Amino acid sequence: LEKGFEKIDELLSWCAENEMYLILDMHGAPGGQGKNASISDYDPALPSLWESEENKEKLIALWIKLADRYKESLWIGGFDMINEPNWAFGGSKNPNGCDCQNNDDIWDLHERIIKAIRTVDQNHIVYISGNCWGGNYNSFDKHSLKNTDANMTITFHKYWNNL
Repeated sequence: LEKGFEKIDELLSWCAENEMYLILDMHGAPGGQGKNASISDYDPALPSLWESEENKEKLIALWIKLADRYKESLWIGGFDMINEPNWAFGGSKNPNGCDCQNNDDIWDLHERIIKAIRTVDQNHIVYISGNCWGGNYNSFDKHSLKNTDANMTITFHKYWNNL
């Protein structure tokens, strides 16, 4: 759908005029990347991003299209590939994955998206989010950041405090 790209183009033009970077942020991945529909387009009657290979392939294809379209843009500050995933993997008791000990599914999909983006754009930063709205990075440490991508960073989201 060209309309969505036209909106990004308008925003990017405004950013360039004002010398501001635009980070493309996938807040609503195909099928939804989290249980809360208000920020992820999740519909419990349909397979989520994590329950559907087709949804993962759609997300990868969209990132290739975005990366290819904006690969030359100086004012794109990078790609936040899956914003704030929150999903109970591997027997997690918390529906949003806050107690999840193994977030390999998130890491693995990030790796697939990075490889796809790098087929068309080697320049822009890629951002990785952990589970529990970007606050749970359990099991990420067993993966080698160095071998994934040299132009990558991990985001951190913090919305509450129990102190």
